[in-house]
Formats: sequence, C-alpha cells, structure tokens
Amino acid sequence: METRVTEIAPDIYWLSTYVPDADFLFNQFLIDAEDLCSSTWDCVRCSPWCRRRSNR
Repeated sequence: METRVTEIAPDIYWLSTYVPDADFLFNQFLIDAEDLCSSTWDCVRCSPWCRRRSNR
C-alpha cells in the first residue's frame, strides 16, 4: 500500500492510497493554510487543531 501526494493547486494536496487487497482507492484532500481559521471561520466552529495553529 502506497500513498501518492500531488499538489493540485498552491497549498492544496491530493492524497491517493490504493489498497490492492480490497481493490479500493482512498482519496483525501489537504489544505495547507495557517490563517484559514482566524480569517475565515468563527473560533467557536474551528477545530482544536486549527485553534492551536492560529495561536502561534
């Protein structure tokens, strides 16, 4: 099992993992934006991970 990481736009990544035993492909997307929570979302709705990053 191997995961491929492809940058599909600036700071947006596509993670693709093929599981041959199940003949299944998992796709995930990662947005790498440090200030996403502080500038876009209300802190109450923001995840604990994002709150930690915005407090740096």
